[in-house]
Amino acid sequence: MKEKEQAPIAGFPPYERGYRAMGYAQGVPPLRVVQWYDPLLPLAKEAEECICPTIADFTVCTHSCKSIVTEEISLLPSLLSLPQLHRIYLKAEAFQNEKQQALLKEYWQLNSKTYFLLYWHSDAFECIEQLRRLRTLSATLPQGTKLPITCWIHQPTEQLYALSGQADDLICELRDLQLISPEIRWLVRRSLVTQTTDPFAK
Repeated sequence: MKEKEQAPIAGFPPYERGYRAMGYAQGVPPLRVVQWYDPLLPLAKEAEECICPTIADFTVCTHSCKSIVTEEISLLPSLLSLPQLHRIYLKAEAFQNEKQQALLKEYWQLNSKTYFLLYWHSDAFECIEQLRRLRTLSATLPQGTKLPITCWIHQPTEQLYALSGQADDLICELRDLQLISPEIRWLVRRSLVTQTTDPFAK
């Protein structure tokens, strides 16, 4: 019985279907509103998180939930030691070449704060392919790492495509607040994209 429980599940491999065998059976990732840090702009109360492009910006940012985005994987150990750190976002496009992928494997430290950040663009199928490549890369990291992938979206259609690609986290900026409106949330809930792949789920 124990061997049966540990046997792999038939179907698509993890990089195709996402990290969860049952899709969104345990819930759909909520869409969060974030603000890109700008010292010339006040912090908006609607922003759940403030994302900083540099360590200097992170240091002076006063938001209660602040993160940093980087493509310099060699900074990972020092970034993890930052006080009040919420998340570290690794720019997804920076890890398309073998050199950066090798550096990620070299400097990787198991933690729950590091995410890939994928900026969604007009070619939805290319973005979904990037999601799959990132999951494939994550599978090569030690200690059974499953690096979550955050998608930065701008339109309702992008949200649906990101969910169809099994994104782990969704964010949008302040100018796209309409994406969290009750009408858009209703449309997303009614789409087949958010339905679980478990045929026995109620």
